[in-house]
Amino acid sequence: MSHSLKLLSLLADGRFRSGEFLGRELGLSRGAVWKQIQGLKNLGVECHSVKGKGYRLAAPLELLQPQSILASVDECARNLLPDIEIHQEIHSTNRHLMERLGALQCGHVCLAERQTAGRGRRGRPWVSPFGRNIYLSLYWQYSLSPSELSGLALAVGVAVAEALHALGVEGAALKWPN
Repeated sequence: MSHSLKLLSLLADGRFRSGEFLGRELGLSRGAVWKQIQGLKNLGVECHSVKGKGYRLAAPLELLQPQSILASVDECARNLLPDIEIHQEIHSTNRHLMERLGALQCGHVCLAERQTAGRGRRGRPWVSPFGRNIYLSLYWQYSLSPSELSGLALAVGVAVAEALHALGVEGAALKWPN
């Protein structure tokens, strides 16, 4: 596990952690911890530091965990999703799957905490800050023509937003590709 990912997991609950504690857990000096905190800020993760208290995230952060995801998926859905890949950072979940088409099984899922080169419609950049949204691509094979599937992306997006709302996630909304 990288230092930045371990640091995020140590700070994920939103509580203050001293630089000394973080350094001990990461095997780093307090100065090196400070540099890691700056790296998190560069990822777009808002961190606060208070003299005498330490560091904390501006808001708690729940990192993607394969075990938690699989535990929350019922058996029927699990049978439809043979593989779930999770990346801390990736160029694009969609591009990643497109590059591996011949090796994928139907139902392969790719998730990421952050995308560095996500694309929307017409190749426009897709802003993907760390841990703030769902960055997910699903490989599926259809027997229908592309024109018959034209509304599928919107329907899936609405269904996901409704499911998140039903689970108590406030403010779940769609950002339609630019």
